Amino acid sequence: MATFSLDEFRTRIGNLGIARPNRFQVILPELGGGASLPSLMCESSSLPPLSVLVRTQRIQGPMHQRASNLDYGGGGIAMTFFVDAGMDVKRYFDTWVHMTVNPGSFTVNYYDDYAKPISIYQLDERDNEKYQIDLVGAFPTSLGVMELNQSSNDMAHRLTVTFAYRYWSSDSISQVEDQAVSGVGQEAGQPAGQPAGQPAGYNIRYPTWGTVPEFNAGGGEFAGGGATGDF
Repeated sequence: MATFSLDEFRTRIGNLGIARPNRFQVILPELGGGASLPSLMCESSSLPPLSVLVRTQRIQGPMHQRASNLDYGGGGIAMTFFVDAGMDVKRYFDTWVHMTVNPGSFTVNYYDDYAKPISIYQLDERDNEKYQIDLVGAFPTSLGVMELNQSSNDMAHRLTVTFAYRYWSSDSISQVEDQAVSGVGQEAGQPAGQPAGQPAGYNIRYPTWGTVPEFNAGGGEFAGGGATGDF
């Protein structure tokens, strides 16, 4: 029997509302000399992606995939900004870009000197902050072309900036980190301490460099010594 209820859906949407892409705020860092940028100058942005990187393994039986790392999409995120008549927005990003590489000597500056945090907020209809993402170690990698045209009488200047960053964090990630890790990843009926997906009685561990993996299968042993860490 279908569990979908149109009345329940209407009630939920009526109580909670729908998140809208035009309700957001971007907070950029203050640069040296007090240079800053009002958040309303950001016309468009995005919430960055998140992907699980996997690797294929076969311990026993069919091959399957396991998580190996996370990709936070740090290769680039684009934002578009309105440019004021005084060109302060353009000067702000010119300054930030030249904090990465010295324009006189062309020497690269220290990472901590130019990598800054950027905060992106999803707002509700009353401008309350409902979700926050912090880009960690962000800096601009590209300033887009600003075209000049005599016929563009009613157009506003916009500047598209691409940012690189190391990773992003959010309040939802903080909640996951605070949860107890005991039993996480444990399959039903799996003995305590036995990695999920590994047959009972088997214990395969990563070796230290230059050693053979230690292998224990239901009482039989093959040991190379110095084994550390579980799959």
